[in-house]
Amino acid sequence: MSFDPSVIHKVNEIFEKRRLDAADALEARRAEAFAAVPELRDICLQLRAVSAELVGLTARGDADPDSVGSLRRRHGELMQKRRELLDGAGLPPDYLEIKRVCPLCGDNGFVGSEMCRCYLAELRRYAYMTSPLAASQPDADFSAFDLGFYSAEPDGTGISPRRRMEETLSACRRFCENFSDGGNSLLFVGPTGLGKTFLSACIARELLGRGVDVVYDTAHGIFSALERDRFSHTEQTQAAVDRLLSCELLIIDDLGSEFVTAFTVSALYFLINHRLLSSSRMIISTNCELSELEKLYSARITSRLIDKFDLCRFCGEDIRLQKRRRGM
Repeated sequence: MSFDPSVIHKVNEIFEKRRLDAADALEARRAEAFAAVPELRDICLQLRAVSAELVGLTARGDADPDSVGSLRRRHGELMQKRRELLDGAGLPPDYLEIKRVCPLCGDNGFVGSEMCRCYLAELRRYAYMTSPLAASQPDADFSAFDLGFYSAEPDGTGISPRRRMEETLSACRRFCENFSDGGNSLLFVGPTGLGKTFLSACIARELLGRGVDVVYDTAHGIFSALERDRFSHTEQTQAAVDRLLSCELLIIDDLGSEFVTAFTVSALYFLINHRLLSSSRMIISTNCELSELEKLYSARITSRLIDKFDLCRFCGEDIRLQKRRRGM
């Protein structure tokens, strides 16, 4: 799994700060405990000396078992004495132990040579928080999706925009709830200003909270990344493409707004086909109807969208215009 170097650098800084904060907090607790129980300082110094001697002795292949046993008994006695002194001062037995956010990796980010799940989750979270989606939809949450902006009056289809959007909202919630079970991807279709990007952000935020690897970009940004890798291949461009192919959920926003060329048609087919073959989910949003998409990208692409994507129609009046009229 590949991440932008700037994301990795920032997350490494976050983990370094965690380690430094934990060390500073331990020193503060030590100072407090030693002031309350002066004898603790001497016990801790003895523990440190015995521990160092025990490590040095056991590292030798010819260590005397009796000497090792004697040091271990001494270590146990000192630990018991420390617990008693802490208890007498009303302090917990682990008060002088360093507290890590993640007990698995000790806030180092790795368990052996494997990336810790906490480190991976932070990479995903920060990659999303620095994405255009998070910047444009900072308050994205299903509970904030206001159906009051959609008319309750039936339209030409006999169904009201509000009813249709209730169904769309339910489909998005189910997509999150059942994400780990697999299933179809989602295709958001409808005019601009009706909540397609907002609901994409709601899904991204919900799934990221569950540890799912989510990547969002506009169609223009995705095709630009694929084009850069094709014509000026570098490790960085390859990493960007790897993210598009390997993430658990890829969100492509505003398909059809980019300048469509033979390359973008080929790239879109490759991307969709690759992810479908690997059973990787997608959300594609577009202002175009399916007939328009077929003219832009070919019948074989739209056939995959129809077959493997659940269609979510967005209808009603532009919410941004409504808010403007209401002075919101």
